[in-house]
Amino acid sequence: MIPDDVKERLKKKYNLEEPTPFNSEQRLPPPRNRTEYPATTEFHIDPYKGAGELLLGMTPDEVQAALNFQPRAGRRFHYGTDTCDKMDDYRCCFVYFKNDTNKCHFVEFYSERISVMFHGKNLMNIPYEEAETFVRQYDPDIQTNGTGFISLALGFGVYAEFAFENTSLPVETVCVFEKGYFAKNNK
Repeated sequence: MIPDDVKERLKKKYNLEEPTPFNSEQRLPPPRNRTEYPATTEFHIDPYKGAGELLLGMTPDEVQAALNFQPRAGRRFHYGTDTCDKMDDYRCCFVYFKNDTNKCHFVEFYSERISVMFHGKNLMNIPYEEAETFVRQYDPDIQTNGTGFISLALGFGVYAEFAFENTSLPVETVCVFEKGYFAKNNK
């Protein structure tokens, strides 16, 4: 502890103001991750299994270990129902978990910083028309819905909000899902 007379001399000598009291709320928490994004930047789609290190059926701890990254937690509500999923944001994708089992059943990739590969082609940020034409080679029965398409045969889909107004707009997100996901969530 510094004596009061020494404090006063130091304040005068160095033209210091009164110290502000310590307030723990003013401190920013230390960063949880060493980098701003996970180190993994390329995810290869394996139909109904996952993409890259992210496998459907993983627990939140397993996903966090696979990406070596601390997520931000959240929830996603299903429109027209009273159910919601637990969701973790990994700054390159949202990972959704079933409430009853706490297992991953849906992953939505959204970052321009990553590649989501299918048969050697990156589906992220390419023109919607190019993505649809490419995927139709593997599943001619893809379902289009005005903002993208899903392939029930391949277990993934793409989203491009205004794709049907302008098919040259880029794919914004790519999602992978478990078998039966759209059947049970679109009832």
